Amino acid sequence: MKLFKTSLITIFFLMGVFACEQSTEESTETTEESTDSTESETSETMEENTENEAKSTRGQIVKLGEVGEDEMLTIQVDHEEIPDFMMAMRMDLKVAQADVAELKEGDKISFEMVKIEEGGFKMQTIEKLPEDTELTLKAME
Repeated sequence: MKLFKTSLITIFFLMGVFACEQSTEESTETTEESTDSTESETSETMEENTENEAKSTRGQIVKLGEVGEDEMLTIQVDHEEIPDFMMAMRMDLKVAQADVAELKEGDKISFEMVKIEEGGFKMQTIEKLPEDTELTLKAME
């Protein structure tokens, strides 16, 4: 009978240890999954925020376009490289007509570029630069 009680106690003890180990493993897995999920979400949020941030650059107006249905003017600009974001290139950008009323083709400008929900980019905070300003442009013909 004494052997039976000892065996029974040992079995319950081992079951308890096993249950604790199992619980610890599940807890660790859940914590790791939660950490991975949080890191992934944080990374995605940071990427989204980075994409929507205003990026400062300089460029030259190639062509003033027409006002579209969205009441925005489309202009073609050669712009300098934006480090860690975009290489120097020629591209069409949206802009409020009033923001470029004093500008003409060939003018050198500094501006901020922001990604827009409809796709593409818009310009804001536009300033005309002196004509003798040297720009590093890689215009795409």
